[in-house]
Amino acid sequence: MRSYTNSEGMLVNVTEEHLEKAVEIKLELQNMSPSRRISWRKHREMMEFEGFQNSDVSEQYRCLVKDYQRKVGKLPSAVKHADMVSTTKLESIRSLVGDIYQEKRENQGVLRELNKAKRDLADFYTIAEDIREAMLDNVVIEVPHYVHQDRLSEGENQGVLVVTDWHIGALVDNVHGNSYNYEIAKKRVEKLKEDALSYVKTFNINTLTVVFNGDAIEHLYMRPTNQPFETEFNMAQQINNFTRLFINLCVSLSEYCNVDIGMVAGNHDRTDGNKDKMVSNDNAITIIHEQVKTFIEMLGTKRLSIIDNSEYNYELTKCFNGSWIKFVHGDNERIADTNKISAHEFMDGREYKALVMGHFHRYSVAERNFGKFEIYTGSLMGRNDYARNFKGMSDASQSFILVRGDGQIVPIPLNLQIV
Repeated sequence: MRSYTNSEGMLVNVTEEHLEKAVEIKLELQNMSPSRRISWRKHREMMEFEGFQNSDVSEQYRCLVKDYQRKVGKLPSAVKHADMVSTTKLESIRSLVGDIYQEKRENQGVLRELNKAKRDLADFYTIAEDIREAMLDNVVIEVPHYVHQDRLSEGENQGVLVVTDWHIGALVDNVHGNSYNYEIAKKRVEKLKEDALSYVKTFNINTLTVVFNGDAIEHLYMRPTNQPFETEFNMAQQINNFTRLFINLCVSLSEYCNVDIGMVAGNHDRTDGNKDKMVSNDNAITIIHEQVKTFIEMLGTKRLSIIDNSEYNYELTKCFNGSWIKFVHGDNERIADTNKISAHEFMDGREYKALVMGHFHRYSVAERNFGKFEIYTGSLMGRNDYARNFKGMSDASQSFILVRGDGQIVPIPLNLQIV
């Protein structure tokens, strides 16, 4: 008899017969999918049809099924999985990225819109092929032994590492002493890892939630012109380089603690730079989230997990020691609005201890009514020519949030300008 905690927080026992049927249905669904991905909602429906009413879509249930699949020798190796992905080539990637560039755009006649935006369908094939190559590279890379350690038990304190506004692909050349490119980004992320681990060890944190809060990439077409200026890479390379850097950060942290990963989309992550033409979830974070999720599944590690907000990836909520925190990028928020938290509470029907944002490229904390906080996290990029226009000359920074056992939160800035 095995057990898991379902989406409602209840402990559910399942039999070996249940797990055998769950693995059988999982394999059937994978065989029907070019990308080898499955819908766990469809899986639950099929389990219920077979007479098993205690299946779920939660991460713990998924891990339980995959662990049993591994135990009975039905989980494909990384190399075998890579072969599966390779044989499906572009069709696999079309499914993997949620058919962002194909089905949604074709269904809405977006070929015409893409021409108006000075892009054509050929861009998709370039991006998709590059993403496929990156996925295959990630499949065969060597991973450190420590990722296969058992998951740690929950401690009294919990931590949140808020990383945001990396703008991979952006170039900054000595704006008030700040420069930025991919090599500088890697050095700052290394410093970020060191700072985060120091707080993990100081506060005896066993589970660290790493939330990327938007603007993973710089994009190419965010400006009124069609000229991709101040960019180091094309869009596909920006996505791939961000994914590698972000995965490396999370894997490194998992040597010392459990790492739960969450991701939120920002305005620079949109596949179409024109916000008026935006299709929900049509963004780089959708692609990156699936890459990270696939990597974790193939790795089979219990130290790493990913939070599923794929139905609407512009926000993320999580409860830490009884305190709910909401994460949004911030491009739809106004700094002068002092009622942001109450507006989100009214919309969601939930009380929040903090609203965490990026976008504004500066660190600050504003206390609101009843000890609630607006927390703004800075950017990895630091000051640039755009920020100069509104005198935003903040240092490069990210943030760490300590959530004590009593639910009280302590925001901490992580200054990265020294790199």
